[in-house]
Amino acid sequence: MTPQDGILARHTVGLVDSLTTTQTRVNDGLPKTLVEVISSYGHRWFKIKIGGEIDADLDRLRAIASVLDGALDEYEVSLDGNEQFSHVDEIVKLWRRMDEIPALRRFADAVSFIEQPIARSAALDRNIAPLAVLRPEIIDESDNGFDTFPLADDLGYAGVSSKQCKGVYKSIVNAARCAGWNAAGGRYFVSGEDLTCQARLCVQQAWP
Repeated sequence: MTPQDGILARHTVGLVDSLTTTQTRVNDGLPKTLVEVISSYGHRWFKIKIGGEIDADLDRLRAIASVLDGALDEYEVSLDGNEQFSHVDEIVKLWRRMDEIPALRRFADAVSFIEQPIARSAALDRNIAPLAVLRPEIIDESDNGFDTFPLADDLGYAGVSSKQCKGVYKSIVNAARCAGWNAAGGRYFVSGEDLTCQARLCVQQAWP
């Protein structure tokens, strides 16, 4: 396998992150709003947080979609459910509602996968086929052991996150699983998340 010489980094858009304007400007010279991030860094991939309240999520996604549609000719996103939904039917309902809104059509087409929308207490309790047929799903917080990804595969999940806090060896094992399953005709993947960093190196956070 030939190492890649670059990556497409996803920019995380949190539930309360500023999109076009902000009242809390930090004088550090860095972009604060989503519009400024796109202009400054040229991101084309975005990790969008959703909160589990369907109407509020739709309003937020409409606002984000308006920014992305206006600023970029092409973009891709992942939806990060962060365990905010209690069962698969709720996230399917959100997706169906999204599909009915013309202003979200381009945004929905750009969604590549959905990250752990279901709370870990229920995420592996039942098959998620109703959602998996719409978009690939990954486990994130539910990934608590070396045997978890194969169990999730049986339930309809297609991917798993890689994070330093889970251990580098698990990421290697899961990548090998994906390679083997894909060689047999599958479509599996490991996502690189915001906690992916080298051992003994920390992610620095500057506070105002």
